[in-house]
Amino acid sequence: AGGVVGKDFDGTITLGSANGNSNVIFADGTNSTSTSMVATVKANNGVVTYLGSASVGNIGCSNTPVSSVQFTGPAGSLEKLQGNVYSAVTNFGNVNLNVAASNVILGGGTTAINGNIDLATNILTFASGTSTWGDNTSLSTTLILTSGNIGHIVIAEDAQVNATTTGTTTINVQDSANANFSGTQTYTLIQGGARFAGTLGDPKFNVTGSNIFVKYGLIRADNKDYVLTRTNDVANVVTKAIESSQFSDIGQNVLTFVNSNTAAYNNLLLAKNTTDAANFVGAITTDTSAV
Repeated sequence: AGGVVGKDFDGTITLGSANGNSNVIFADGTNSTSTSMVATVKANNGVVTYLGSASVGNIGCSNTPVSSVQFTGPAGSLEKLQGNVYSAVTNFGNVNLNVAASNVILGGGTTAINGNIDLATNILTFASGTSTWGDNTSLSTTLILTSGNIGHIVIAEDAQVNATTTGTTTINVQDSANANFSGTQTYTLIQGGARFAGTLGDPKFNVTGSNIFVKYGLIRADNKDYVLTRTNDVANVVTKAIESSQFSDIGQNVLTFVNSNTAAYNNLLLAKNTTDAANFVGAITTDTSAV
């Protein structure tokens, strides 16, 4: 027995009976709220299928997971995770995931992921079971200046994550903080890294970020957590930009300028590309009264 859910869902669906199984199918574009629930009468019973992009609410519970959750939409479909998913088997196929709640929990038996995981500023917790990341898995995270928070992953003691990627795993940082700091800042990207097995470490990763004045990297801490590094790279970026610009003859003034903490320097950090940075520094350093 089973049925198909249309575009909006803000209630509870209970699957199966003590002696049977059932299923529910969510149509492409279904919007399940963060308080919606797909429950099961008996643990490891009930099949949930998503046919395309959707907002996904709560599925199963830690002590009564459903039997299976399948995402069968085409590659690139976006699943907005607003609730926790507990299932003996969860297969996200080739869809992309957006972690849309402050802490989304994936628990149960096995979980397969083979698309982008956009953490935003939230937490994705692998609570139990084994998760496998395929070749197309990538990570996106957002760093917020005001709080210093960064979206990250937690691998709990009862969970294991295996990355089977044979190519390069891309980690992209949407960086809303500025580069007005010295040295290197660190942020934990994967907590519980001792339970992560795979090729996320150098040279099988590529960390990119939205701030042109920051050099991003990934290291593994002594406790095996994966830590994102954020290093001030203003001097290097500006020096190279100046060298290839019309202001190449003012290179000797660049280091003095970028080592200052003036209003002009902070305005430089607003530049969106190296051409704008070179033009700004060139104009300022040829007018010393403005520095």
